[in-house]
Amino acid sequence: GAYYQVPLRSLRPKGLPNLWVAGRCISADHDALASTRVMAPSLVLGQAAGTAAVLDLRDEGGADHVQASLREQGAFIG
Repeated sequence: GAYYQVPLRSLRPKGLPNLWVAGRCISADHDALASTRVMAPSLVLGQAAGTAAVLDLRDEGGADHVQASLREQGAFIG
């Protein structure tokens, strides 16, 4: 089936550098938000937000590092 990717920047609210979000809180238009509220995407987004937060604390942030860590965890990246 078809899939789409969610940019990492969608999980970080502007002006709040110490906050990562998932679920209904991400930055997306109405149609995209509709599909992220389903359980599987919601779980993956939560895992991505948590991973990004930990890597930020270690000063190892950035999309490439987050994707590599998620792959090591067995997450579907796309």
